[in-house]
Amino acid sequence: MAIAARRKAAFALVVTGVALGLGEWAARSTDGEMPQWSARDTPSVVMTGHPSRLWGLAPGERRNVDTVATVAAIGLRAPVPTGARGADEQRVMILGDSSFFGFGVADDQTMAAHLARRLGGATVINGAIPGYSTEQSMRLMDEVGWALDPTLLVVANFWSDTNFEPFSDRDLLRTADAQRSGWIGRSALVRWLAIAVSAVRPGAGGRIVTWPRGKPLPDATERRVPVDAYARNLDALIRAARARGIGVVLFTPPSPVEIEATVRPPHQWEPYRLAQQTVAAAHGIPHIDATAPFAAAVGFAPEKGLAPWFLDDLHPTANGQRLMAKLVDRTLDSRGWPESPLLGKADAELNWDAFVDTTPASRAGRPTGDRSPIANLFSGTDQSGAGAPPPGQSGPTPAASTAVTVRIAGGEPPYAVTVQSNGATVASARVKEPRSLTLEAPGTPLVVTVTDGAGGRTVAELSAGDRTVNAAF
Repeated sequence: MAIAARRKAAFALVVTGVALGLGEWAARSTDGEMPQWSARDTPSVVMTGHPSRLWGLAPGERRNVDTVATVAAIGLRAPVPTGARGADEQRVMILGDSSFFGFGVADDQTMAAHLARRLGGATVINGAIPGYSTEQSMRLMDEVGWALDPTLLVVANFWSDTNFEPFSDRDLLRTADAQRSGWIGRSALVRWLAIAVSAVRPGAGGRIVTWPRGKPLPDATERRVPVDAYARNLDALIRAARARGIGVVLFTPPSPVEIEATVRPPHQWEPYRLAQQTVAAAHGIPHIDATAPFAAAVGFAPEKGLAPWFLDDLHPTANGQRLMAKLVDRTLDSRGWPESPLLGKADAELNWDAFVDTTPASRAGRPTGDRSPIANLFSGTDQSGAGAPPPGQSGPTPAASTAVTVRIAGGEPPYAVTVQSNGATVASARVKEPRSLTLEAPGTPLVVTVTDGAGGRTVAELSAGDRTVNAAF
């Protein structure tokens, strides 16, 4: 009997082993790519991979368009305080994306630097990282931010949360957590099972995602952070800050397309601005919407256009950074900070069902050829599908040739070049001197706008066969 039992057990082990082996073989044959940062880290690249936040900042002096960004060892733009906060010291920490990091702006011209000068003895920490959503900034705070002991947060996460991508941030971060744990990386079969289970029962942490290598990514129809999750993230940050005695200000960045009315409403980010307003009101904290003040500033010198205020269709110049700092400073002064610490309310009540994304389906997707940080997470896939709108929805149509030549002569530098297709910006550049440049700009027809430093402007409409613009000032 004992021998028979051992034989049966051995046979069962063999059968199980064979089954697992076949399962592993089958899983490997269909194994997809998991998101992992693929861009090379070089002295001229600001971004690098990060194990828990998908990407972050590479320490050192890094090229930042035409200037340099100094990144401290902690992974935040310098300067970063290293000692304990003084008893009477105020520390303001700014959270956001590249608009607040200071894309294309020198270290001493960022919003954080301008705000530090305006606030006198306060320390201002630039906690903004290009491409960061509230999901990533919440992790940033847990990993390094709270330890810096701020007394006030300026939460300016906005653009990245509103973007449409093939996968949501919550799913990508859940996948990064699974990769980091190690158990999912050892076996393709375990990976397949984990993906299948998380698809059926994603839970609060999201689902695990992969994608077949070499295949186009899904259409960009998912918000990086859905508007209801965005509101919950803002609320969670405010409550976590209150528990530590830290005040909060919410900040909506300025929108160039609203200032110039180049895209008709409704805008795809309007539900997110309303979410900021609603959450701020429920907690009794300030909310700053920067678009109207920027529009007023442009209105004082309409002949100069947006060039003094924006490097491209999104990022504020040094002047724009200064204006954003001024808006925060004036708000803090009007609310009596720091004597009034601007703490959120422990009993704040929010109707989560009220946070609904009312954006028309036709606004989903990204312009064809647009490459967001998410694209760097899937190096082995075809990125062409990421920018295509879903079937039946409008979007930029690829042209046979995607190269646009812009020849700039005369005028006053710097020059801002913006290329739009069907109302969406598909390429932009900032040029320091008169010269010719070539941009990859898919779509047709195209509208090319070149603005010089004195406010002069050339606007040209290009058809499928005409891909050259002569901008003479």
